[in-house]
Amino acid sequence: MFRHVAMWEFEDDDDPVLNRENAIKIKAGLEELVYEVHGLTRLDVHIDPARTSTTNADILMESVFETREAYRADLEHPRRKAVTELIDSCTGTFLCMDFEEEHDSEIL
Repeated sequence: MFRHVAMWEFEDDDDPVLNRENAIKIKAGLEELVYEVHGLTRLDVHIDPARTSTTNADILMESVFETREAYRADLEHPRRKAVTELIDSCTGTFLCMDFEEEHDSEIL
C-alpha cells in the first residue's frame, strides 16, 4: 500500500467563517475522490479551521492507495485537479509525506 498524508494551513486567518466554508468544500471534494479514483482505497479528511495553540494545520488528509502508480494517477484525475485549484486559492502552507507501507513481521 502507498500512503499520502497532506496538511494545509489557510493563508488568511482573519475570516474564520470563510475558512470554515472553504474547509467544508475541500473536505467534500477530496472525499468524493474515493468513488472516482481507481486504486484509492481510503481517504480521510479532518478539518480544524478554528486552529488552537496546540495545532498548526487547518486541514489534514490521509489517503491510502493500492500502489504508487494509483497515487500518480490520482494526481492527474480531473476531479483532483479541480479540488487542488480550490485548495491552492485559499491555503498557503502545505506539508505532505508519501510512503510505502511496510509490513514487517518482526517488531523492533
